Amino acid sequence: MRPSRIAYIFAAVMLLFASGQYIRVHASSPQLAEVPKIIQFGLETYKSEGPEAAVRAWVKGGPFEGSKDSFSQIAVLRQIQQSCGSYSGFEVIRIQDVSASVRLIYLTLNFEKGPVFGRFVVYRSQQGSVLTAINFSAKPEEIVPNLVP
Repeated sequence: MRPSRIAYIFAAVMLLFASGQYIRVHASSPQLAEVPKIIQFGLETYKSEGPEAAVRAWVKGGPFEGSKDSFSQIAVLRQIQQSCGSYSGFEVIRIQDVSASVRLIYLTLNFEKGPVFGRFVVYRSQQGSVLTAINFSAKPEEIVPNLVP
């Protein structure tokens, strides 16, 4: 075999390997599609507009819309940003159906300096999905049951 042909084969193999790795890393998680749009929209809003806008998006239409309880989560997210830096994205830990109308969504929120764990309680009504509880903590054992032994 000529050296140019070997180099061509090597380059083709490396390109296939690299594209396979890219697809594996950037492919949508099947669980990502199961995260309700209200949560995804709130996380996108958080990234672009900050904690206040995110919490407003999450509580819209739910039992805590306009309540003082939603302000506590704004304060938690502000404190997280001060210690962990900017929010960069999220990953699904677990999705658990509690009943036909209630689903628990456990996420890792990724920040510059480390992860924060989140739990969202989703109530599926005839009007659509609303969040009835939101919790965040840097300690996974406070958010995700049976994750850490």
